[in-house]
Amino acid sequence: MLKKILKIEKVNFNPVANDPSMLFFTVTGIVPSGGWKAPQLIPHVYLDPPPKGIYEFDFIAEAPAPADEVIKITAKIDCNFKMANMPQDLKGVKVYSSSNSKVVLKGK
Repeated sequence: MLKKILKIEKVNFNPVANDPSMLFFTVTGIVPSGGWKAPQLIPHVYLDPPPKGIYEFDFIAEAPAPADEVIKITAKIDCNFKMANMPQDLKGVKVYSSSNSKVVLKGK
């Protein structure tokens, strides 16, 4: 089952050097146990561009099944994401977990 991860620790993003219309993200977060896999960033869908230019994403991953034996200790999880056709009005990104969010502004 896909669920939001527990906590966002760090968000980095940069334009792709050989294609400035693309944006490359790396997000590091925390999950509540071992066994989480297939991390993804899911972009929010907008009818109009966000008014402040902050594009939002949910950090989700496949949680272990309740019957699976997993280590009951927090663990780090990373996700990479390429945004093709970076919006001209993009000023930053905000990534959500189940307990917090992080905003990173372009050029910071």
